[in-house]
Amino acid sequence: QDGDVISVAPYQLRVAIKGAIKKPAIYELGAADNLSTVLQYSGGFADIAYKARVRIQRFGTANREMLTIPANQFQQFKLVSGDAILVDSIANLYANRVLVSGAVYHPGTYGLNDMPTLQQLVKAVQPREDAYVTRAVIRRLDKDYQPLLLNFNVQDVMDGKYNIPLQREDSIHIYAIPDVREKYRVTITGEVNKPTQYPFAENMKVEDLILMAGGLKDGASLKQIEVSRRIRNANNGTDSNAYAIIKEINLTTDNLANDTANNISLQPFDIVSVRRSPLYKDQITVEVQGEVLYPGQYTVSANTERLSDVIKRAGGLKEDAYPSGAILIRNTYQQQTAADSTLINNKLNALEAQSGNALNTTDANGAALLTDSTQKSQLEASITEAKKQVGIRLGEALNNPGSVYNLLLEEGDVIKVPKQLQT
Repeated sequence: QDGDVISVAPYQLRVAIKGAIKKPAIYELGAADNLSTVLQYSGGFADIAYKARVRIQRFGTANREMLTIPANQFQQFKLVSGDAILVDSIANLYANRVLVSGAVYHPGTYGLNDMPTLQQLVKAVQPREDAYVTRAVIRRLDKDYQPLLLNFNVQDVMDGKYNIPLQREDSIHIYAIPDVREKYRVTITGEVNKPTQYPFAENMKVEDLILMAGGLKDGASLKQIEVSRRIRNANNGTDSNAYAIIKEINLTTDNLANDTANNISLQPFDIVSVRRSPLYKDQITVEVQGEVLYPGQYTVSANTERLSDVIKRAGGLKEDAYPSGAILIRNTYQQQTAADSTLINNKLNALEAQSGNALNTTDANGAALLTDSTQKSQLEASITEAKKQVGIRLGEALNNPGSVYNLLLEEGDVIKVPKQLQT
């Protein structure tokens, strides 16, 4: 009823149990309960529990105490309030385990009782076809638990020529042939679509490697393919200054499949080099900008084509072109000479002399003059920023094509012809 007071008496005997038990918790006990009844309350031991004994942590009058209670005393042992029962797990050890790893079809752990000898175990795990049967190892711990290594011939053990008794925790490892040998590769370089290293295979021919590399590029030459071969015979007892064996082959033969002299079989670590045909030429382009009739990119027709030739192909100079201010930007030019710098500075001075005081002019032509001044500034900025410019004299090159000023063209040349400034 309203106003009732419920009084709960304090506990008299309370213990805790933890560890490898099904229901670890704190339990309140009666006077008749013992260690065995607490184990029942907690659901009993877990599967991994060490059942031969338990440990109890108890509060003494001045210190903590540890008690070890064997299984035959569980029913007689009386607990004290505050006791903590500790149930240990079994040790993470195997009493009869052996291990197998490596080039076998059934690696893993096996029971020593079922496989007491090496021959029985090796036959059970079935070595793979790529197993290195000449030598395998047993890793074992001696009586002082120091590592010990035993080796054996897998094939001899399977044939029954000898046998080895196994011990607990022996670890048998059978190597695979690829694990004990350097990976065999061949390399192809030069005029193929995918030059790189490729895995070596027996009976691989030069033509096979070329096909693996995506075939030949358009400029490849089949007449002089080079195969360099590593000197691998280290047992001849003589030293040599040679680094490699070089073979030159010709793959232009019609019946290449039967031409063993040229379509040779490759060996591990061979390097095949496909050269570029000496007669093959890529198109070379130059660009003409500025005051010509047809500015744009032009393909150089021959290695004798010069400045004047490409200007003629571009329709020649416009009437308002300023050839003395023309410049040539060359990608392959590494360092600007003093003569080039002087000539470029002279062009700037000439442009400045033509513009005069255009920036201060405010008459009706001011807008046009401002445009000319802007052009001069852009040219000056271009010359300042570019680091591969060649000073040219386009007027002399056009008037006298045989002169030294009529330079030969190179890949990527850019010819800029400015506009004649009006003052």
